[in-house]
Amino acid sequence: MGRDDEREMLAAMPSGTLRAGERAWRLYVLEARRVDRDWFMQVAAVGRQTHTIDVRVRGDSPHSVTAQRVLSAISDWLLSGDARDEVFLELPGISEQPC
Repeated sequence: MGRDDEREMLAAMPSGTLRAGERAWRLYVLEARRVDRDWFMQVAAVGRQTHTIDVRVRGDSPHSVTAQRVLSAISDWLLSGDARDEVFLELPGISEQPC
């Protein structure tokens, strides 16, 4: 994460706290943008480390489900032990998920 990214994150309002396993992470939504039918979100997770997580959500997901799916995907990724500073997660649309 570059210095400008750190300043932007610190200027953002914390969006909440996410508990993944035994660790608590402060989440900051840095950007949310709609491109065609899909949503792209950039979230910073701040704990012992800082991660920038870009998430693409397919457009056929209802908003109430989208927020839960994004938080679940971020939690799963944090629990995976992946130590990368930046990651891209892509969530399939509701119609693309297995039954």
